[in-house]
Amino acid sequence: MGEQENLTEKYWNKITAYCAFRERSTKEALDKLNSYEGIDQELVEELLSRLVDQGFIDEDRFAEVYARGKFNSRSWGKLKIANALRMKGVDPARIQSGLEKLEEKEYWEKAVSLAKKKVEKLDLGSRKDQSRLVAFLASKGYEYDIAFRALEEIRKQQD
Repeated sequence: MGEQENLTEKYWNKITAYCAFRERSTKEALDKLNSYEGIDQELVEELLSRLVDQGFIDEDRFAEVYARGKFNSRSWGKLKIANALRMKGVDPARIQSGLEKLEEKEYWEKAVSLAKKKVEKLDLGSRKDQSRLVAFLASKGYEYDIAFRALEEIRKQQD
């Protein structure tokens, strides 16, 4: 085996281990490949193409898994998830597709659940605390209309 083949095999093993650990975006894999010392751009492109061809990288799958993961583990809303996916280099159509996989009923229930937990520390009779609740949900990435609806839902339940 020649020196170039050895390097190709070495970098292939490293990048496939990196991509097999968890789902990765194309940008993450590209950044990782570019971080390897001594790798040339032609080899980076070849390896990236192989990763896609062999299913190590799939942007649609990445967007869906990332959205589901952040929603379930961190209770992030769609806006925060979309922003994080944009930062990872995922294109808008794939972001939208990943977000559409989140079930609306489950999404709504999570927003209300978060609001109920936050309300325990607030006085909803106060406009300031109502604003704090909406701001809290917005900071988690929930749309303002969802935040306001969650506030109204909790106020109804308290009456």
